[in-house]
Amino acid sequence: MNPQELLKRYASGERDFNRASLTNGEFINADLRGIILSRADMEWVNLSGANLSGAVLCGAEIINAMLIKAELVDANLAGANLSRSDLSWANLTRANLSRAELSETTLRGTVLQGANLSRVDLANADLRGLPLDGVNLSGANLQGANLHGTELKQANLTRVDLIQADVSNANLSGANLSGANLSGANLTAANLTGANLSRVDLTEVKLTAANLAQANLVGAELAKADLSSLELSDVNLSGANLSGANLSHTNLSRADLSGANLRGANLSHAKLVGTNLRGANLEGANLQGALLDHADLSQTDLRSANLSGLVFNGVKLRGANLSGANLREVELTEANFSRADLVEANLSRARLVGANLSRATLSEANLSRARLVGANLSRATFSGTFLGTVDLSGVNLSGADLGDANLSGSNLSRADLTRANLTAADMSGANLSEVDLRGTIMPDGRRRS
Repeated sequence: MNPQELLKRYASGERDFNRASLTNGEFINADLRGIILSRADMEWVNLSGANLSGAVLCGAEIINAMLIKAELVDANLAGANLSRSDLSWANLTRANLSRAELSETTLRGTVLQGANLSRVDLANADLRGLPLDGVNLSGANLQGANLHGTELKQANLTRVDLIQADVSNANLSGANLSGANLSGANLTAANLTGANLSRVDLTEVKLTAANLAQANLVGAELAKADLSSLELSDVNLSGANLSGANLSHTNLSRADLSGANLRGANLSHAKLVGTNLRGANLEGANLQGALLDHADLSQTDLRSANLSGLVFNGVKLRGANLSGANLREVELTEANFSRADLVEANLSRARLVGANLSRATLSEANLSRARLVGANLSRATFSGTFLGTVDLSGVNLSGADLGDANLSGSNLSRADLTRANLTAADMSGANLSEVDLRGTIMPDGRRRS
């Protein structure tokens, strides 16, 4: 059958052009420009090198076809079934492939500039190294596809399915992946600079050596993701789920993590300089060795978090929940802990010089050998807290609740204890020289005048 006979039979209503009638070689390099073969059955057809520019093949069955080096410029292939076909080096510039079936299709070297690939099925397709800059792939299925080294700059990938896809070394700078599903995908060394990843499912993805500079990850799902040693400074991760994620040695300076879920996350040796963690959940997180200068941890949940040995220069901890947290040997000079919950926290050997702990709750906390010189502890609660041997000289404890606190042997010289509650407190051996006790309720329950 030659092209003219094909068109004649199609015009008469025939749609089934089987393998036997289309494999005699007459369609290789054929001029089929503008041909209309909507919903035709052309399984196993060999159209290699054919010119199908402007052709209408929407809804056609072209399964297992050979379309190597075919010219399909401006072709309409909407809804066509091209699964398992070979489109290597074909020219699909501006082609309409929306809703097309391209699963397991080979697209090596294919030109797709300006093509419409919205809602296309590219599951397990081979797209390695393709230039897909600016291509519309919104709602596409790329599950298991090979996108290694693919150029996807400024591409529209909203709501795309990339589950288990290989996107390693791909260039996705500026791409829109909002609402996409990338769970289990391999993004190793991918360039995601300025990409929109808001509300993207990135569960258990591999992001080793990926570039996420200035990316938008608002509300992203990153549970158990490996983000270790990445450059994430200035990245927006507000409201993201990073529970159990590995962020060790990651640079998160000035990043927005407000309201993020970091429960059980590994932030050891992470750089969090100037980072916004306001209202974040850091329960049980490991922050050992992290750099937190000028970070905002206000209203954060740091219950049972490991913060031992940290330096908190200028850190905001107002209203933070640090109950049961490990703050052993931390440097908290001039840190703001006002209204913080430090119930049963370990502050042994902590340096709290000039820290603001006004209205903080320190019940049952361990402050053994802590240094609190110049700290503001006004109206703080210390019931049941061990403060023995603690240097509290010159400390502001006005209005503090020290009922049942153990202050035996502590140095309170020049401290301000006006209106403090010392009911049943153990003051044996304490240094009270030059202490202001006006209005203080003493251990025996009597108030000083």
